[in-house]
Amino acid sequence: MSKPVCIVWMNEARVCEQALARAGLGDRLEFHGVRVEQTIPADLAAHGEILVGWRPAPGLLSCMLRLRWIQSTTAGMDQWLADPALRKDIVLTCARGAFSPERCSKPPSIARGATKPVRLGARFSPSLGRGDPLWGLVSPPRA
Repeated sequence: MSKPVCIVWMNEARVCEQALARAGLGDRLEFHGVRVEQTIPADLAAHGEILVGWRPAPGLLSCMLRLRWIQSTTAGMDQWLADPALRKDIVLTCARGAFSPERCSKPPSIARGATKPVRLGARFSPSLGRGDPLWGLVSPPRA
């Protein structure tokens, strides 16, 4: 079984990678750190299943066909929700402040969430759409 491809699009990506290693979870993901001023390479984006980042770059989501989870590093989710390429099968979560070098305690959650089928927040409901405030808390069923 191949490892989920995780792209951490932030300047402190190395801190997250080290936290995963300390937690004994570094071998569960194929980890890629990309600085925010850089563009995520197209070949990497095409294989990315997890994206940790601040704001979506124009056109990024439309080329990430394998993407199943976005972990925003800020509380502001409006730009993600407004992106027309945000598919209903992508889980969108946020953890404001958890990704600073001083508080890098969430990376183990990334690895665990990527390797275990879990539901986050509310149950998936066909009536729940992008305009609903709970949209970002919904995890679709996984096969």
